[in-house]
Amino acid sequence: VIPNLFPGQYSVEFKRDAHIIPNGIDAKYWAAAEDCPRQSGVAWWGRVERRKGIWVLLEAYAKVARTAAQDCSPLYLVGDGAEMPRVRQWIADNNLIERVILPGELRHEAIRDLLESVCMVVFASEIEAFGIAALEGMASGKAVVIADRGGPSEFVIHGKTGLLFRAGDPDSLATQLSELASDRPLRERL
Repeated sequence: VIPNLFPGQYSVEFKRDAHIIPNGIDAKYWAAAEDCPRQSGVAWWGRVERRKGIWVLLEAYAKVARTAAQDCSPLYLVGDGAEMPRVRQWIADNNLIERVILPGELRHEAIRDLLESVCMVVFASEIEAFGIAALEGMASGKAVVIADRGGPSEFVIHGKTGLLFRAGDPDSLATQLSELASDRPLRERL
């Protein structure tokens, strides 16, 4: 029983046989196909805002794309927001129009379908309180790369349940993305 700390609040009693689903993530709903597709695409979804680490992600992806030449996996940026006009311009200025796919905002069903065509998901925000999208990516069976600060860093164990990169550091993120792109056994294990 949780003590009644505030007048008018109810106490809560937990039963021993209670099953708790973290923030309502349904693993069966997010379950993806067993095999990773031949091309190991990268997915990100959320509000396209600076605070979500979008610029760190774009700079890291550009570094990977420059070094990977023709074998670079596509990056799917799903969402919309205040930074989208600048993001579109940056993608054009950096000759990444063919590699960065911008489907706009998608419903959960469409994101789930998109996850069947990628092998990894990345979230560069260092201020997430919890990281629902990271949990959705993990539940879909995809390798997850996240910043080493913020809520998701509390449930991702580097090298075991995902990869961490130094928050705010595009070089660190690029290193992790390159490692995952080139190491199929690691992707499948994560």
